[in-house]
Amino acid sequence: MADTPTLDDWKFAVSEAGHTLRLRVEAAETSENSHNIIQKMNADWPRGQVMAARSLYAARHFAGKKFPHLANLIADHTGLEMASSVTIADHKAKRFERVGEPVFDLCCGIGGDAMSLARTLDVTGVDECPIRAWMCEQNAGCVTIVEDVRAIDVRDAIVHLDPSRRTDAGRRVRSLDDYQPGRDFMDHVARTARGAAIKLGPGVDRGDLNLDVPFELEYISESGTVVQAVLWTGALAQAPGHVTATVIPNGASLTGDPTIQTPLLEDAPLRALIVQADPAIERARLLGALAERHDLFEIHPGLGLLTADTMPPAGVARSFQLINAMPWREKKVKAWLREHDAGYVTVKTRGKAVNPDPLHGLLAGPGGTDYVVFIVRLGQKKVAWITTAATG
Repeated sequence: MADTPTLDDWKFAVSEAGHTLRLRVEAAETSENSHNIIQKMNADWPRGQVMAARSLYAARHFAGKKFPHLANLIADHTGLEMASSVTIADHKAKRFERVGEPVFDLCCGIGGDAMSLARTLDVTGVDECPIRAWMCEQNAGCVTIVEDVRAIDVRDAIVHLDPSRRTDAGRRVRSLDDYQPGRDFMDHVARTARGAAIKLGPGVDRGDLNLDVPFELEYISESGTVVQAVLWTGALAQAPGHVTATVIPNGASLTGDPTIQTPLLEDAPLRALIVQADPAIERARLLGALAERHDLFEIHPGLGLLTADTMPPAGVARSFQLINAMPWREKKVKAWLREHDAGYVTVKTRGKAVNPDPLHGLLAGPGGTDYVVFIVRLGQKKVAWITTAATG
């Protein structure tokens, strides 16, 4: 396409010669008169160079959350979105470091994972897009190859593969059959590489994989959201046949059997604590494994909330001290909170029992005690569990 920046446009945009253009882009993006500045830029520089410089500015503007250490990241916004954050990439790189062998980073993109791998390992990035391969080379300082990854001989190699989960139009896909490269190549890598890490979407289900080799599936959450799954095989699989949930940035993890059933509380009273497992634990279907190890009980079938007398590890779950339980009636709960020094109130729910957003302010009071109120549906009834964050 005529309006798509070329590799030469990108090289100019990051070069010393492009410094003035980058300053002009920054002025345009922060000015109320941006339209006129952009028109002037398009008159003074080739359109492709302007587009590359603007894309670079946008990526760097949003890169702080994923790459806070890297002010001079070279990326476009889409490439940035698809890249692993440095904390997740560092976590994954530890497994490769234990093997200690050269790595093929296939579909390397801008080099999100390659940057972490290349700090201690010999990495070769491979991407069929010349611009992305160049970005990876610049960001990670590794050798890159412009090639269809399916042409790479992965037999007995150590491989990181990040297949695209977007269509050519940029729409996200969820089915493994729609990944590029698709299921056949992913299966080929899993079967023939000596060790492989295949990055998958967070919505993938273990039953979707249908692999005839042992594997470990890891779900990774970052700041409370499950952001990716990783299929580990061969020398990189630490627990073949099991599922792992990892919580970033604290690095806490749980590995277990997802078929273990979570024991139900039945008709017994709630224990001293309400326990909310990290989303990675739930996505990995490891509530049963967590409950088995820490004497937890699920409060109601499918609710996903647990109860216990002692706190499980803080890294994989949050615990809340149960103060009171009552039927959900807004006025009644609000009155109780006001009588008990309520200040800021956080509302949590499951299954859309209520819309929590307006309730934060409605239930808050002028006092000095912060509360967390769980509002859930148990059968036909809605109940409110008034808690405070547990520590210790």
